[in-house]
Amino acid sequence: MAVHGFINYLENISNRVCLMAWLIKNQLRFMSGK
Repeated sequence: MAVHGFINYLENISNRVCLMAWLIKNQLRFMSGK
């Protein structure tokens, strides 16, 4: 049970990191486009 919760926790972190990287990449593209 604890291991499953830990894996879930890691997946949430990696999803958030991917989302942040995507947002930053889009922001950089938007800024360089101006």
